[in-house]
Formats: sequence, C-alpha cells, structure tokens
Amino acid sequence: MAQIFISHSSADTKWVELIAAHATALGVTPYLAEHDPRPGTNLSQKVREAIRASDAMIVLLTTNSMESPYVQQEIGVAVEQGKLVVPLVHPDVEGRSRALLDGVEYIVLDFASPAPATTALIGQLQMIAERAADQQAAERRREMIGNAIVVGVLIGLIILALQAESG
Repeated sequence: MAQIFISHSSADTKWVELIAAHATALGVTPYLAEHDPRPGTNLSQKVREAIRASDAMIVLLTTNSMESPYVQQEIGVAVEQGKLVVPLVHPDVEGRSRALLDGVEYIVLDFASPAPATTALIGQLQMIAERAADQQAAERRREMIGNAIVVGVLIGLIILALQAESG
C-alpha cells in the first residue's frame, strides 16, 4: 500500500484532513505527524523516517505553511531523498518563490472553489498508488527469483554431495 507524507501548517488542519480523507478513500495511507504521537521520540528523526518510508509528499502551501520552517525543512528532506513532491498551492502564495519547489508543477488549491484541485489531486494520488503497487510487485518478483536461485543452488549442492557419496 502506498503512503504519502502530508507536509502542512497546523493552522490548515481542515484542508489537510480533507486531503487525508481523499488519500484514504483511494487506498493511500496518509502520514500526518500529529496522528503519530510517540512521546520521548525525537520529532525531527520521526519526521525524517516517515518521509523516507513514504512514496511521495503532498505539501499544502498557504500563507501559513510558507512561513513555517518545519514545512520548508520537510520539503528539503523529501527532495534530498528523491521523493515525488506534489505542491498544492493556495492562490495567495502562487506568485511567491517556493524555494526548492520553484519550477515544479503544482496544483492550485483555491479554498473557495476546491473541486478542480480535488480532481487533480485524486489523479496524482492514483498515480502514486499505482507506482507503489508496481514497485511492490517488482520487489516480490526479485525476492521470488532470489529464492529460486537459492533453492537451485541448494539442489545442486545436494546432487553434488550425493554423487560424491556414491562415487
């Protein structure tokens, strides 16, 4: 199952919960740090691990999140790890620099009319889910081939041992 990390400002919780609900409906597991309490755990390490474990990142860029150093750092970690980062950009910040995401195609999410962005986001989530399923299938095939090779080598060794014993 695919997992997405949703980077956002806590001030935008209403919209983040909507994004998470769409992801869940499509079989994609949304990761929100606030839904994963681990008292005593280093928050920075927890977030890095969650980004590493995710197939992609959805980042909600609003006036709130553009000012958040945490959102900017999460984007940096995802970019550094080669993750697909899908920006959802509010019209109020559309003309501003998105730093590491400058030049990256984005979806405009107008809170007054969210339907077009929702449709585009659903398409992206489906693509992420399909890509993750393809990667999981490829990993299973590699594992099966590796297991078949091990079995073949063991059978070969048994045959050689039997031949040496009888000869």
